[in-house]
Amino acid sequence: HGSALALESLRLLAQVYEEISARTWAEQNCCVSNAAQRDLMQRCIRCYETYLRNLSLQPPSHKSDVLSAPARIVESIIRMKAFLMGAGERHMLVDMVEAMVLHKAASALNSDTPGVRAAQPSSDTRALAEAALRSRT
Repeated sequence: HGSALALESLRLLAQVYEEISARTWAEQNCCVSNAAQRDLMQRCIRCYETYLRNLSLQPPSHKSDVLSAPARIVESIIRMKAFLMGAGERHMLVDMVEAMVLHKAASALNSDTPGVRAAQPSSDTRALAEAALRSRT
């Protein structure tokens, strides 16, 4: 029972680090230095990764449109790691997410529908890709 409590405490600590990181990142004129922001994000990632390594896996739910708790944590880890990337790496990641958005939009369309065409690369798809890396679902 003690290890379950410790594991839950670790998850809560990670959530606190994540929330502080998100708030300081969103505020451009924040009093927290870039180094402190990066440290908070790295602590959050380490807490979540340790939590996941020690989590007993549950069978996935049958709701395909809802992420499981471990999947939401992985999503948070990826978002934090994206914030910690260099500009070149982040640009490549946004390119890849944008390509996935375009592919998904194209595959979702029924080509027999008159007047409907696939989404084209634009500032909108780029903005969507960047927002996907910043936001929580």
